[in-house]
Amino acid sequence: MKYKLILLFILVAIVLMGAPMVSAKSSYLSSFNQHYNTGDTRLNTCDLCHSGSNGGSLNPYGRAYSNTMSFTGIEGQDSDGDGFTNLEEINALTFPGDPTDYPVIETVATVNTTPEVIESVVTESVVNDTTNISAQDNAETTGTTTSDQQSPGFESIIAVFTILAALYLGKK
Repeated sequence: MKYKLILLFILVAIVLMGAPMVSAKSSYLSSFNQHYNTGDTRLNTCDLCHSGSNGGSLNPYGRAYSNTMSFTGIEGQDSDGDGFTNLEEINALTFPGDPTDYPVIETVATVNTTPEVIESVVTESVVNDTTNISAQDNAETTGTTTSDQQSPGFESIIAVFTILAALYLGKK
């Protein structure tokens, strides 16, 4: 019985020590929704920054955000490589970290009804020049950053006490 109790204490300690590492930061999603006013849209989900169900690993947009911790700092980037900037995708309510989800481009067909008028088509080439800046530099220029909220460490404290209790019971 005593060994089962010790094993239970150790398992609880291991679970509690890992809890801060697997918890998602819902405050990041709240900050995103507040910044872009997307609270009542399809972007109000963990899929914004994570791949897979139940908040799996970070997608390209989530990784870009975790590097800068600034939404405005990555607006001009094309995190998922689909040809649209993150801001264009957010404004179109498509996921900026999913290359298969991108804004729909509407094409307008023009018909020339007069034969003597010649239309010229001008195409613009847009070059997206992204510059790597640190989160500190971006905070000074944009003022829009989110700080990484620190856990008070209660999980670790409880885990340490649990291990000590298991050791104490093991000696008795």
